[in-house]
This record gives sequence, C-alpha cells and structure tokens, in this order.
Amino acid sequence: PLSAASARAAPAARAEPAAPARAGREGRGWGRSKLDVLVGEMSVLLEGVGEEQLRELVYFLSNEAGLSNQRVMGLAIAHPSFFQHSLEQDIRPQVDYLREIGVPSSKVGSVLVGFPGIVKHPVERCEETIAFLEGLGMPLHSIGKCVGQHPQLLGLGAQSKLQPTVEFLTNECRVPREKVGGLIASFPTLLAYSIETTLKPRLEYILGDLKVPKHKLAGLILKFPQLLGLAVETNMQPTVAYMVEELGVQEEEISKIVQQHPQLLGLSVERNLKPKVSFLLDDIGVPRERLSKIIASFPTLLSLSTESNLRPKLEYLTNEGGFSREDLMKAPNLLAYSLNQRIRPRVEFVRANGIEMALHSILCLSNAAFADRFDGFETPAASS
Repeated sequence: PLSAASARAAPAARAEPAAPARAGREGRGWGRSKLDVLVGEMSVLLEGVGEEQLRELVYFLSNEAGLSNQRVMGLAIAHPSFFQHSLEQDIRPQVDYLREIGVPSSKVGSVLVGFPGIVKHPVERCEETIAFLEGLGMPLHSIGKCVGQHPQLLGLGAQSKLQPTVEFLTNECRVPREKVGGLIASFPTLLAYSIETTLKPRLEYILGDLKVPKHKLAGLILKFPQLLGLAVETNMQPTVAYMVEELGVQEEEISKIVQQHPQLLGLSVERNLKPKVSFLLDDIGVPRERLSKIIASFPTLLSLSTESNLRPKLEYLTNEGGFSREDLMKAPNLLAYSLNQRIRPRVEFVRANGIEMALHSILCLSNAAFADRFDGFETPAASS
C-alpha cells in the first residue's frame, strides 16, 4: 500500500494550472496602478527578467500568495534569482503543493519568502520529509502548519538531518518516541538546530549546571521545548545569576524552579524579571527578605505581564474588592490566578452574600471545592 506521502500526485500529474493571476484579480486589495508602480521599481533591480514575466509573477505573489508590496520587494532584494523562475513551471506548482500538504493559505507567501529555494527543491525530497514526519504520527494538517511556521523544514533531509535529531531527542533527552510528533508540532524549529553546536551544549548545561535529574528531562522539554534553543551564555546563565546573586535564591532551589517553570530561563533580566521584582517589592510591599522564598515557591509570577496582568489584579482587589495591600503581601502568589475566571467572580459572590472571608481563603480553594462549599455559586465558563 502507498503511504499518504507517496500517494500524493507529483506536480506533473496534477491538473493543468490555472491561468496566471492578472491585474483584475484583487487579492489584498491592490489596484492595477499600485502593482504597476511596484513592477516598475522591481524591474530596475531585476535586470534580465522580462517585464511581462515580472508583472505576472508580482500579481501572483500579491493576489494568490498574499504578500504585501514590502515583502515582494524584500524578496526581490534578498533573492533576485527567485524571479528568474517560471511562474507556471516552477512557482505555481510548488504553491499548489504547499496547499496540498496543508500549509494554511495565510502562510503560503511566508513560506516562499522564508524558503525561496523551494522553487528548485525536488518534490521527491519534500515528500521524503513529509513521509518521515507522518511516520512520527503527525497528521498532514499539523505538518502543514509546521511548514508555515518554519519553511526551511522542507529543505531538511529526512535521513541526514531529521532522523539524527529525533534519535537525539529519544536517546539523550529521553522523550518517548510516541510524543516526538507532538513536540515537533509545538516547536518545529527544534528540527533545524545543530546537534553538536546547539542541542548538546544546552543539554549539558541543563543536566550539569542546573542539576536537572535525567528522569525529569523529558517532561521539562515537553513542557518548554524552546529550552533547547536558548543560548547558555546570553539567556540561561544571566537569569540564573540574577536569581542567585541579586534575589538571594539558593542554588539548590534553581533546579526546582527550572523544573516547575522552565519558561523563566527565556526571559530577559532587564526587560522582564527586574520590572516584576520591582512590582512585588514596591507596589505590593513584599519584604525583600521574603522575595527569594516567594520566587522559589511561585516562579510563574515572574512570567506574568506587570501592566496587563499583575497591576489590573492589584487595582481590582484593592479598589473594588476592598482588600488591602497587606492582604496581598501575605500571599502574593494569589496574583497568579485569573482575574476574570477566579478572582472577580469569587470576590463578587462573597461580597454580594455578605460572607466574611480572608482573601487567601476565597481564592485558594479549587473551583469544585468552592462550589461545594457555597450553594448558588457557578464556576465561570472558560473564556479567552
């Protein structure tokens, strides 16, 4: 039996291509005059490309691939050879192929910009890559989304690049093979990393310096696969040094923090961590001597946006909710709860029913426990 990949028709066996996109096709709402101006500007850059050939290709890229004039011009500047290819023989068939393998229509243009070499990349090589990913249990629509996010994926050799990376993930990182497909779907860029210069050094740092136990490694990577792409010297080390040297977190606590919330290692000390620490110290009033313990226990607090997440919760609780900053100072971890899904509904319920409760008691109960304790309370439906 044919595999799903081999059963797909090669370009030569497909139906006759549609007529070239012409000036009357609007697509992104471009008028003929606007496109003609772009064609004129590009003809100066692309010597040797016939005006009619260039016109049809620009119309195609704008109307059918959905590229803006800036991106079309950027493609011409960065990859002028792209425009030497035939629209009908090289480019349109590959665009049809991208749609066939499930690349979202909104991402087709981005694939051409991100991997312009696809116009001369043999479909058989693409099919080998698709078949390999399908062999990991990835459905075609998921593969298409991955290609839309990381177009160079189609240029990676199945045996020369993908197979060794998957073996590294299963053997060295201990990720179960049946979960590799989902891992790639969540972070397809992972397949493009060099094993020797990227993956191995990160893994050595995680196991050695961060002291993450090997049996915890798979769960850590499945939770935050971007961890294997973070630079040791410019991402992970500065974050760890800041927590230990400036916040007073004990070195033995770092491993627990990383296991609980590995996303913390991807945050900038200056842009992300310091503003959150200042908020906890200055706005909430957390004593500095308690800060390290709070961070070790609730590291997710440092990942929440100050202005769009933490501050609105503080303002609601201290204004409408009627609580004091001292209430939050005792348990700042309560700010990790959702404002609309937990904090506001419960505070409004107890206030409306004249129930006197400490803030911690209101929020710490699970939804089921809170509903069982108080008749008439309905857990809010999940929302965006």
